[in-house]
Amino acid sequence: MHKTLSLSTLYSMNNEKFRNIIPSHKILVVTKHPLTSFASLFLSLKSQGIESTSIQATDLSSTLPTFHTQFVWIYSPFLSNSVINSVLASIPELTGVLFFFDNKSSNLEILQAIAMTRTHFLAIIGAVFLIDSNSQENTGVEICRRSGIPYLFTATLDDKEDVYHVSSSTISSLVELTR
Repeated sequence: MHKTLSLSTLYSMNNEKFRNIIPSHKILVVTKHPLTSFASLFLSLKSQGIESTSIQATDLSSTLPTFHTQFVWIYSPFLSNSVINSVLASIPELTGVLFFFDNKSSNLEILQAIAMTRTHFLAIIGAVFLIDSNSQENTGVEICRRSGIPYLFTATLDDKEDVYHVSSSTISSLVELTR
């Protein structure tokens, strides 16, 4: 049985009786691409029995949403102190941040985003690197190793559909979060 929770109920999730009620994970997703580009991610999770809800970070302050899924993805195209503070004001028990870095992101931009996340003492779920071809498959391994964040593999662009196909290893890592 799924329950619908208001944001005020989510605040009391630390209470023991609410510990097993979904949503279990509220994740800030940072990517310059619209979340529709990651439809394969959400479909793959759904095929594993994991329901997701997406919401824009900018919409959190205007309404108090009701969630009834295991994952709530709070989407932001960029990361700044004001974005983090706004999300934390609405959802103080944020699970963490998931980065989708494309090949246009410089190492400096990536490291700045990681550092900003750490200054707010937020967990970093990991980084998925968006690539154009399989020849770039190991993109991001070195930066993740040096920065100490989880490498959640790559997602390859499908030019025909204008969507990214997320690695099955990434799906497996996210499914593990729900266990």
